[in-house]
Amino acid sequence: MVNFMQNNLINNKIAILFSAVIGLGFTTSPTMAASVIGIDGFIDVNSEYIFGFSGASTNSLTLELSDNTTITLFTDQSEFTSGIRNQGWWSATESNDDINDNYIVGDISNDQTSLLNNFFSFDISSLSGTVTSATLNLQRYFGQSDLGQQTQTYSLYDVSTDAAILNNNMGTSGAIFNDLGSGKNYGNYNVTVAGDDDEIIAFSLNSNAISDLNNAILANSNFFSIGGTLFPSNVPSVPEPASIFGILTVAGLGLIIKRKNRNIVD
Repeated sequence: MVNFMQNNLINNKIAILFSAVIGLGFTTSPTMAASVIGIDGFIDVNSEYIFGFSGASTNSLTLELSDNTTITLFTDQSEFTSGIRNQGWWSATESNDDINDNYIVGDISNDQTSLLNNFFSFDISSLSGTVTSATLNLQRYFGQSDLGQQTQTYSLYDVSTDAAILNNNMGTSGAIFNDLGSGKNYGNYNVTVAGDDDEIIAFSLNSNAISDLNNAILANSNFFSIGGTLFPSNVPSVPEPASIFGILTVAGLGLIIKRKNRNIVD
């Protein structure tokens, strides 16, 4: 059970504190707040995102092969960091932490200065045969659209970044952020902002993904990664600290989401 607290602040800004989930690996208290993005951070009044609070879910890739067999791969197989699933997000402006496997995607600012793209990596080293269909299965968790959008368009792309580098998602990287939201498109999907947070959403991948999967298997690749975005091919420049207006700051509001335990959102 996730509890929400909203406080009206000056300039019509709203800072949202979320309490961590009980029973998903650690115990929380009223004073322990967790960020929707998995690290210390603020969510602006006009944020547009899906898959918030998603650091407690193992996601999967289901493959149908030409011999009519079905294989399901999971993000907790062959983890690059022990105990941390091979999933997460990158941003050109927001610093992340390698221990965070939250896969939120979207805009956590009010002006697209804080965009996040997500990723998922799967161990394909034991695969053989020909893939005929592939489905990425993701748990919904929570979305937000303060602009009133009922759906967000979620786009999936190929990933050229090496899986080991991708899953060491420490700090910021405009290059990796861009990689996750551009290139060869694997499909575009309308995802409702509101819904059952336990729902598993199935994203059927297109022929581009099937071709890349088969090529990766033939090349004896160890991992196959998929990138996701709400803002394709949009890499914002990193603003100077003094120019970031509209994102809540500790100095201006006296409110901070404190980092506790591993600071991942469960």
